[in-house]
Amino acid sequence: MDQNLYAGETLKSFLEHKRRLEPSVLLKVMEPVARKLALLHREGQDGGYFPLEACVDRPQIGSRPDVCSLCAVMYEALTGRPVLSIKK
Repeated sequence: MDQNLYAGETLKSFLEHKRRLEPSVLLKVMEPVARKLALLHREGQDGGYFPLEACVDRPQIGSRPDVCSLCAVMYEALTGRPVLSIKK
């Protein structure tokens, strides 16, 4: 996805200041992203995320990595915490 097409503050930057989004706001923000990902996958493109497992069996992977990534972003936006937290 070409991030240059979207003007304004990034979600990451917004969440650094606000910590989380209300569910209604999250849906308003993420629905166009989900629709764009669905369109890209219908056209046979990926959304820009290339997981290691896709190198082994790309045709069977499909849209799952992008959907998983989208859900992880939405989870963090709702809760203020990442899905996975790796401590050093």
